[in-house]
Amino acid sequence: IKSVIQEIKDVKIKKLLANKKDLLEELFTSSSYNNLRNLRQTTLDFARFYDYLPESSKAKERLMEHLMSLFFSISFEIKKGQIIEEDINKLFNVELFLRKPDQKKERSKEQIMRSKYSVFSKFDHPIANTFWIDFFKKGIIEKEDLKLSIESSSYYDDEKTPDWVRLCHFRGLDDQEFDRLFKIVDHQ
Repeated sequence: IKSVIQEIKDVKIKKLLANKKDLLEELFTSSSYNNLRNLRQTTLDFARFYDYLPESSKAKERLMEHLMSLFFSISFEIKKGQIIEEDINKLFNVELFLRKPDQKKERSKEQIMRSKYSVFSKFDHPIANTFWIDFFKKGIIEKEDLKLSIESSSYYDDEKTPDWVRLCHFRGLDDQEFDRLFKIVDHQ
């Protein structure tokens, strides 16, 4: 992982990856796909993806970690041939996630992938599925649309964010904060 990171030319990306080396190692190990060539390709692809991100998002450590986890997980599974780009929608399908698995049926590839990577246990993701599909299928993303999607995520909630918007991001709230916001919005 260290030698792959050294290949990155952009200093900001190199620093981010070096700081998140443990996360990359965890994701690579979880993938159980011991192909170093694909680790290198995925890392270089992430450097391209990083260029599409709005500057404001690059300073948000938790957001970057979330995006990296999603990116590397999806990329490893595509490179392994476990999923194709069209399967990405199923990874984020909350209904499939909440449904109890049928013991008689074999688990789907999406269920297997969700169990391998903890990032898919979250419900509130910073960008829409279509951006992942576009990037992994076409190699490009509409930069302005991506910026709007990211900046409307819960990672941009702050004191100035209206209570109803913060309540819309309820999946990222603890019970006390949810109850407090619910009462305020209900009263309004």
